[in-house]
Amino acid sequence: MFVLRPVPHHFLFWLLLAPLLLVEVYTLDALLRVVALQDPARAQVATADVLELRDGQSGPEVRYQFRAPNGEGLFFARGTLGAGNQWVAISEAAAAEARRSGTLPIAYLPEDPWTNQPLGRQGHPVANSFCLWGLFLLLDLVWIAESIVIARNYVHAQAMVERRTPHRARFWESRQLVR
Repeated sequence: MFVLRPVPHHFLFWLLLAPLLLVEVYTLDALLRVVALQDPARAQVATADVLELRDGQSGPEVRYQFRAPNGEGLFFARGTLGAGNQWVAISEAAAAEARRSGTLPIAYLPEDPWTNQPLGRQGHPVANSFCLWGLFLLLDLVWIAESIVIARNYVHAQAMVERRTPHRARFWESRQLVR
């Protein structure tokens, strides 16, 4: 009697990539929020308290916190994947104003104040978010390709079982059951 068996260690890479689907969806959502933040009609401006200011490798960097005008919660800059109080690169003019007043104007989305950025931010937040999303999208495409190989090789191995032919392909093998 011939049987179809999975080859368990062949599935390890596929299983490791599977959770990245959720990360890709999260980074796409973060990208869309950063794009929305660039729209002056959607973003609102608040004043943040400067917690720390330093000279980074590419210029001044700041950590800040603010309260939304409705007074609900204390917010600060987070990384794309939700990491805590991030250093954010700002322009020299924004740094000079932050040193002078101890505050910094920031733009935020009223529906999600965690999506925020200082006015006078250096760098390209949309491009950075897009690159991170693109990385996870690429990994998800690899996962989808692996899923197609799993299905294709399953069908092929099943045909080998019906022909009573021993066959081993990636993910599956057909073999004679030894009693």
